[in-house]
Amino acid sequence: MVTPALTTVPMPAPLTGSAVATAWRWNPYVVAVLLAVAALYVAGTVLVRRSGEAWPVNRTVAFLLGLALFGWTTMSFLGVYQQVLFWPRAVQIITLLMVVPLFLALGAPVRLAVEGGPRWLAVAIRRALASRIAALLTFPAVVSLVFLVTPFTVYF
Repeated sequence: MVTPALTTVPMPAPLTGSAVATAWRWNPYVVAVLLAVAALYVAGTVLVRRSGEAWPVNRTVAFLLGLALFGWTTMSFLGVYQQVLFWPRAVQIITLLMVVPLFLALGAPVRLAVEGGPRWLAVAIRRALASRIAALLTFPAVVSLVFLVTPFTVYF
């Protein structure tokens, strides 16, 4: 058992079934950023649809679900208990490393920015994606190495 004097955060109440639903530590900055990103994404989908192109609803749902999952993972009971219990931290790390990026990527935000954003943004994104550094960073061996090394850097 960790004593309160050894922790840098206040000790939460014991984790019970009701605490899973009620223990939240709201971070107004995270909420503001998540709402701003969601608003930009939805505005982009509106712009794409107004230009006559189709934007699948499932992409929008996936992206917004990824944002909501990020908020839930960082501010719900997982965020409250992640510094005092191991398993909420492990669930939080796995969710943030594997599940949230999956849903965000399914939303295709880069494609939305290219199709719905101003012309200069589309040109800048295409130029950046065609660069050597982008080719290196998205090379499968590099991505796999980063993906495999990250949990070890968190826990050791």
